[in-house]
Amino acid sequence: MTNTSFTEVKLIDVSWDVAVGRGGQALLVFVSWQAFAKYMTISMATKPATYTTFWALFVHQEVTLLSVCHLLRDFIFIVVQNPF
Repeated sequence: MTNTSFTEVKLIDVSWDVAVGRGGQALLVFVSWQAFAKYMTISMATKPATYTTFWALFVHQEVTLLSVCHLLRDFIFIVVQNPF
């Protein structure tokens, strides 16, 4: 058994959590965003999308808090209120 202090062990634990945990979440966000963009591409062939949705997915081309907020707003106020 090694003689490591609590501080050293906690530093290793936090570093692992940040690198692996948050890195894994970032990877999942990226993969989910790509899948959602592909779904919307197919969906727009049968049902129109707002310009904001189009902009957030294809013009902006990166996952940001702003683009997620735009998509949520469109989903809540357009899709939920007019399901068909």
